[in-house]
Amino acid sequence: MTASSLQTEWAPGHPLAIVREAGQGGSAVVLEAISGTGTRLALKVGHGPEMAPVLAAEARLAIVSQHAGMPQVRWCGWVQRDGGSILVVQRGAAFALPALAMDWVQGAALGGAELDEPDALGIVRDLASTLAALHAAGWAHGDVSLA
Repeated sequence: MTASSLQTEWAPGHPLAIVREAGQGGSAVVLEAISGTGTRLALKVGHGPEMAPVLAAEARLAIVSQHAGMPQVRWCGWVQRDGGSILVVQRGAAFALPALAMDWVQGAALGGAELDEPDALGIVRDLASTLAALHAAGWAHGDVSLA
């Protein structure tokens, strides 16, 4: 992705298509979205403008940690939700919400799946390595669970 395509992709007025809601937490909803250039994104949209510092801190952390277990941050800014799409807007626009766009990481729910020991250990190692990188950057995830 070039600097000019990044400027165009995240320019105010640029739409992002919502594929589905992937999850929700205390500060934001995570949407699977597609940019105008076809990039699949995890778009975290804050529940209100007051969540802007939370999402900005998360973006900085992901950039600083430089760990393979962290998705690449594509953009952090403001959006408006308009039915089945998201519109990039400038801060201060009516109904603007803070947002953080990262690469979409496709995975599968393990839900009751039986894994052999090497596969299970590999997953635990990858998770522990990523959490260690977050801790080294001075942050604790606070929402890691078996669910």
